[in-house]
Amino acid sequence: MESSSDLPTWDGKILSLTAVSPINIALIKYWGKCDEIEIIPINSSLSITLNCDDLCSTTTVSLGESYEESELILNGKSEGFSDRIKRMLSFLTDSIPAEGAKAWDTVKGEEITIPKEDLLKMKVHVESTNNFPTASGVASSSSGLSCLALCLNKVYGCEMDLGECSRLARLGSGSACRSLFGGFVIWDKGFDLTNFEDIRNITPEQVLEASKNSKAIQVKDESHWDEIALVICVATSEKKKIASTKGMKDSVDTSEFLAYRATNIVPKRLENITKAIEDKDWNTFTEIIIKESNSLHASCLDTYPPIFYMNETTKNLASLTHDINQNFYEPVAAYTVDAGANCFLITKKKHLNYLIDLVSDVAGLDDSKIKFNFKDEIETEHNQIDGDLISKTLDPYRGKIELQQLIVTRVGKGCHFVAQ
Repeated sequence: MESSSDLPTWDGKILSLTAVSPINIALIKYWGKCDEIEIIPINSSLSITLNCDDLCSTTTVSLGESYEESELILNGKSEGFSDRIKRMLSFLTDSIPAEGAKAWDTVKGEEITIPKEDLLKMKVHVESTNNFPTASGVASSSSGLSCLALCLNKVYGCEMDLGECSRLARLGSGSACRSLFGGFVIWDKGFDLTNFEDIRNITPEQVLEASKNSKAIQVKDESHWDEIALVICVATSEKKKIASTKGMKDSVDTSEFLAYRATNIVPKRLENITKAIEDKDWNTFTEIIIKESNSLHASCLDTYPPIFYMNETTKNLASLTHDINQNFYEPVAAYTVDAGANCFLITKKKHLNYLIDLVSDVAGLDDSKIKFNFKDEIETEHNQIDGDLISKTLDPYRGKIELQQLIVTRVGKGCHFVAQ
């Protein structure tokens, strides 16, 4: 018998389950799909999972016949189900076991089974909230939809393992599949095609096979390299001019560099960064992260018409990072930038206070604009730093880096159930 905390609860009317999920940041980038329905990427990617205590989504999935209609409530706002969420539901309802789903009856205080025919009669009510403001500019689709996948899998009694559940999350949002696991995670593209024209013109039969294999795989868990931390530099909360979905499609259709990147650059980088993670090779790790970020934005610039996601603040933060790194025996930080202007600085905990001091100084941010939940746990290595050196490093960037806030976080575990 399962623990009652691992089971959906049943009060006689409503079947319910809650999970929390982190966001993840891609270090080897996902940019481009060869199938828009099954969400099959043109290349595999690798991400780092962030700590739920700092950034997460909490999602409750409830099933009940008393609901008038199926509904999604996102941060208190009622929304309809997107086509992708409907696809997730269709995938799951086709997979409900004949015996139905296990649940914990809170009235009787015992484990019960809800018959399949009863589950199919129930409407789906989803409520999801973030512990970070929407205005932070941090994308929440990876956390929200991985939560949804984990909960739906359980309330419908499908009992998929995390790898299979990541296939379900992928149907909602490609990057969501990586948030099922903690630490460092690969999203495998699911196919062996090596010629880009073959990838772009993938056949329906190949898509079907890729869909079975395209899933998340944990490289190392969150305890493996727990000295890693991140500083999220929020440069803007404005909506992107070019949405990621459209940007990816345009790049796949027009960028020759993206084609070369997907088939020639990414496979080797993925192999090398995986080894760097296993060996805790900081120098190789940071160099690949930076080159990979630049490669993504080079693909966007090579797209026709070109796509500009980085702004002047982002570019100056990247340049500042290199200047900071030149002053020390090892890289203090690596930058990575997704399809937007916000910059993620990957560092070590021992460098955190120094890095935060520099970035907040040059951006003119006071403590109220810095979210740092675990500051008391950090010991710094930079207590005696030459003031002239700091001035020489920062002065060229003053007035050129405009940030709204800094969010400090660290590597964490993946999506998991919590008490309701």
